[in-house]
Amino acid sequence: MAIVLLIDDDPGIMDIREIFLLHKDYSVQAGTYGEETQTISKNITKECVVLDVPPLDISCLLPKEQSEEKNNSSVILLSRLGNEENCSGSLKIPHPFSAQELAGRIQERIYAVGRHRNDAKVFGDLTVNKDGGIFIKGRPFDLTAKESALLTCLTDTPNCLITTEALFKRIWKLPSNSDLRVVSVHIAHLRKKLTNALGRNDLIETVWGRGYRFKWVD
Repeated sequence: MAIVLLIDDDPGIMDIREIFLLHKDYSVQAGTYGEETQTISKNITKECVVLDVPPLDISCLLPKEQSEEKNNSSVILLSRLGNEENCSGSLKIPHPFSAQELAGRIQERIYAVGRHRNDAKVFGDLTVNKDGGIFIKGRPFDLTAKESALLTCLTDTPNCLITTEALFKRIWKLPSNSDLRVVSVHIAHLRKKLTNALGRNDLIETVWGRGYRFKWVD
């Protein structure tokens, strides 16, 4: 699950944005800019910073490797006239904007940063970032949280069998003596979405009585 650091000078607006992003299956850390937010930022691994109050120096809020490279590609600046100093390379979204637009831009930033870090797994038009962001031809792939977790898990070890029990324990975090049929139901939905998006239904193989594998040949 991708972690987003949300910084805003209006606590009310910040709370609304945080709730919306939580419903979009992001893990959100929120705060107003100051020493407390800088402390939070240093103690979490984040994929994106959404900034509505750009400080004089945003390097303290960036993922370490981007701060060292002076690369602001993970920053989304909610732009107002005259408040864009020292944010070169960030994505600027001018006010007003919709919550859906913000969510879409966050996904695009996560995709770009994942490719920049070289920790993205690419299978033709399908890209799976280490943080769980999933994209088709560079655009966010519309999956539920469980579908995204399943695909991320399966693509971690392409062409390797993962048992149904292992998938269930890892994603649902329940004992394996629970009803495992929920896995097959979600796999079916995921397979259908992959077929519709990529035009092929052979990416997820069912090994009857055992589990599933993500099939891929370069």
